[in-house]
Amino acid sequence: MSQDEWLRQFTAVYGRQPSSEEFLRAREGGFGSLDADPVPGANPAALDGSAQWLADFREQSGRLPTTQEFAAAKAAGFPRGAGQSTPQTPTTPRSVGSAFNGAIQTNGATPTRTAGTPMGAPSSFPPAPPVPPAPAIPPLAAPPSGNGDKSPLYRCWWAIVAYVMVLALIVAAVCFGIPGTGIHGLVNKPEAGASGSASVAAGSAAGSDASARVASMPASVPSCPRGWTPTTWASWNGGNSLVCKAAGKSTFHVNVTAGSQSYSTDGATTSPTGGYVANFDGGASAIVAFAGSLTQLTASGVYVTSQAWDNGSSSGFTAVPSGHVTACPSGSYPFSMSVWGNQWLFTCGADQSNGTSFVYSNGSTSDAGGGVLNMSGKFCGATMDAYSICQGAQVVTVSSIAHATTTTYPTQSSYLPGTGVTNAYGPQQASSDTDARTTMDAEIKQDTPLAGAYLVGQWTPQLSAKWDGVSWQGKTWSNQDIANQFRDFKQKYSTAMMLRSADWSTLGLSGHDWVTMVAGISFTNAADANRWCYAKGFDSDNCFAVQLGHGAPDQTMQKWTPGHFGD
Repeated sequence: MSQDEWLRQFTAVYGRQPSSEEFLRAREGGFGSLDADPVPGANPAALDGSAQWLADFREQSGRLPTTQEFAAAKAAGFPRGAGQSTPQTPTTPRSVGSAFNGAIQTNGATPTRTAGTPMGAPSSFPPAPPVPPAPAIPPLAAPPSGNGDKSPLYRCWWAIVAYVMVLALIVAAVCFGIPGTGIHGLVNKPEAGASGSASVAAGSAAGSDASARVASMPASVPSCPRGWTPTTWASWNGGNSLVCKAAGKSTFHVNVTAGSQSYSTDGATTSPTGGYVANFDGGASAIVAFAGSLTQLTASGVYVTSQAWDNGSSSGFTAVPSGHVTACPSGSYPFSMSVWGNQWLFTCGADQSNGTSFVYSNGSTSDAGGGVLNMSGKFCGATMDAYSICQGAQVVTVSSIAHATTTTYPTQSSYLPGTGVTNAYGPQQASSDTDARTTMDAEIKQDTPLAGAYLVGQWTPQLSAKWDGVSWQGKTWSNQDIANQFRDFKQKYSTAMMLRSADWSTLGLSGHDWVTMVAGISFTNAADANRWCYAKGFDSDNCFAVQLGHGAPDQTMQKWTPGHFGD
């Protein structure tokens, strides 16, 4: 018989699955008849003659019994009969004892053959209905595979541990180790910018630190974090500040270093006056203003620097305040600043329209004032010591109410809302006559409109008047000599101006290409201008009061003697 037939017959006879030994024994015998004596442990109830009954049935019918036939024979105690019974008619129901159509007695006595069909003779059993193939029943224990007693790898604890470790490493690499993929890619993905170029810039920054710095940054200034690009930086003795931006972000990265302390945040915002406000852990805060030229740090003070950069351009103050600069009061922000010589003016405000307070330093003392109003492009306010001060992009006018004097100072460096940083032209040492002429022309071009706006009708000290080739006090002056003399004046008096004499008829100089140098400070009368010359140590031949204008040179120049001042 086939393996499936043998398994089905074994299960029917013994009421269980065969053991490994029973299965192997049957396979070695070619799956013939069932063992008359199964291995120890077989179900005793199965040793009831069913095997002989099955053999008789198969011999007579040439097939295995159906489930119903086997159940009926089992209920009758598996009787054995030798005769052939009368075939069962359709109207006679099959009884429990009629499994062999009456050929086997069912009285419970020892079965004997009747006069029915002899064993081995042609069977009168009706053909059984087709039996569907039974599903294959696998043995309880698989036959040996040739691996001896070794367990498969999936049952080895060390194989399971190794598998889990390899799987964990693969997951970690995909999620965190490969830039631009998995969770790593989601965390570091550049946020969508307002334009395509901004998104590309952020993407390149994420893949490289090349955009985290600009070429002009000193080594002391740190790089922007990955994905951020510099917008403003500044450096001063003992510290620096850095502002960075990232595409799609509304906040800024700000880093400030002062001495041994460094502060950093990614949550900085813009200030009402146009700078950046950063609040750091621990309570410290900073304001970066004036296109990076000023940094106010609550922990240490105000820093103004000449080395700064903002959005692609240098923005530092060429002249920085001398002495201590007081920080803006709480609720206000750096608004404007002007520096000239050893004097400076610092204004604070709550927005970009008007200032709320200011401090004026004349080089020796400081004086504070209240509100600052925008008056036709100038910001003006009054100090508590009765000074009226007006600040423009290029000049600061200081009026003393008590002394009825007004002095206008051209600034060296300044910052105003809407104007930005303005630095006056600084003359360089002339190394040749050609360089000297270039320097002089640049200075005259810058100073002429300032003089026209602030000095016409006022008195100002004249410091020198010369032309290329003039002999004065035993020396023949060249353009190089004239340019270098003005450079020396400018270093001492930041308000000094160089003018072409022919542009101002009130000077009364003609016949040559005269160049006149003035102090640039305005006075309402000649006596105060001459007093300035006397106080600065000039003699009356080289410094005296002049009045700039375009009329006749009539009473527009007044000299002085030491006696005028009590000497």
